[in-house]
Amino acid sequence: MLLVTLICLNQYLYEDEWVQGNSLARLLPDLIPLSLPMAVGPLILFYIKANSINKKDRWHFAPALIDLVPYLTAWLFIIGFFSRIWSNPGPWGYFMDEWNKYADIPRWISITTYLFFAWQYLKKDLPKWPKHFLLGFSLFQAIWFVYLVPYIFPSLRPGWWDNLTWFPVYVPLVILIYWMGFNGFLQSRKEKQAAARPVTLPDQTVRETIIQLTKAMETDKLYLNPELNLSMLIQHTGLPQKTISAVLNQHLHKSFNEYVNTYRIEAFKNRVKEQDISQLTIAGIAKECGFSSQATFQRIFKQYTGMVPSAYLKS
Repeated sequence: MLLVTLICLNQYLYEDEWVQGNSLARLLPDLIPLSLPMAVGPLILFYIKANSINKKDRWHFAPALIDLVPYLTAWLFIIGFFSRIWSNPGPWGYFMDEWNKYADIPRWISITTYLFFAWQYLKKDLPKWPKHFLLGFSLFQAIWFVYLVPYIFPSLRPGWWDNLTWFPVYVPLVILIYWMGFNGFLQSRKEKQAAARPVTLPDQTVRETIIQLTKAMETDKLYLNPELNLSMLIQHTGLPQKTISAVLNQHLHKSFNEYVNTYRIEAFKNRVKEQDISQLTIAGIAKECGFSSQATFQRIFKQYTGMVPSAYLKS
């Protein structure tokens, strides 16, 4: 939501009379990279997947270089201007405007593509808020498309089109921001209220759930997947989210992450006992045990054992 808000702020700076009337302030939206639409799509997908972003996911954000080109162009002109290499901003501004104009095509395609994959992923789950979240963005994409076509092809513009500037896109975007913020606030309150209310489960259900969770970890070894999240565990076991959460929190007295990391830590300990680790690195073993990064592994290992991995290996 912050990224979308910054995109709106960037456009506001272009439209504000005081900013545009100040010779220094008017440079801000050209020099500060506030608008990075190419990063919106990946963030939507990772939000729906409830995943943290690890190293192998970073390539999703490489296309954001498209958004950085106008900013780099502006900085290049400023450097050249003060170095007295060039002084005419006209061609530079024209290039930036044209770049942003046609870059809106891959921007729209990127967000729409990631929305499609997010919808595909969401079919595995039934929560209302993620569906509403995607629906809001999908409606905005439809509005943007209606505006984008005449923007790219001037011959299709009606007579009144030029008077609207970007209002047909940014007014719905502002509404979307307020709507997401309000619903996100309500969602967080619901989650806190739900967490505060203990769920009473029959003893038989608790035992069966523990058996299935244990099988998922010890037999199926789901913990080896560094991207494992609660949604994946729900899909694998077929158990309701409330049941899993209640058993983990109220009966095993662990959060989902604590439960999974317990198995990962034990897997690491077993591997260093069973293998000749002289040819292996700590990071390599940690990765084999399901940790997404060495930094995460180091922090969690010390939290669980009271010592860093290197000290553990020497003990």
